[in-house]
Amino acid sequence: MAISETDVLLLGELQRDCHQGLKELSKKLSLPLSTVHGKIRKFEEENIIEGYHASINAEKVGQNVTAYVLVQCVMGDTGGKMLYPQEVARKISALPFVLECHLVTGPYDLVVKLKGKSMRQIGNLLMENIWKMPGVRNTQTLEAFYTAKETQTLDLSLFGRE
Repeated sequence: MAISETDVLLLGELQRDCHQGLKELSKKLSLPLSTVHGKIRKFEEENIIEGYHASINAEKVGQNVTAYVLVQCVMGDTGGKMLYPQEVARKISALPFVLECHLVTGPYDLVVKLKGKSMRQIGNLLMENIWKMPGVRNTQTLEAFYTAKETQTLDLSLFGRE
């Protein structure tokens, strides 16, 4: 699906506040209500909009610690089965306490983002889950002691730029 400048404006409005009604969006963007409705439905069908979520303040619900786990994977045959970093990433991503999991370049294969009540809790989650996982060779855990920015909002002002 080609994204137009109007699509970018609509997506920006939805990112800012997805609770806005169709009438309000129609008025803000000077578009017919049926056009706004149709575009949103198309965004959902094309998985441009993957869902609508509440943004929860992790600290207010006791998840005060952010940690990044660097994971080295064992490449190749593990117990008669070829195992690749993408498979390890999929298994780690399926763990409910994992917020993000990325395959990266460099000495480590994966970067995993976790939040928890304490480093002890995060350590227990690692020892009970990730360390025991086939294909995991080594991990290094980095605790974030200050977060300047944390968002899932895309900067749509960069749309169309190289």
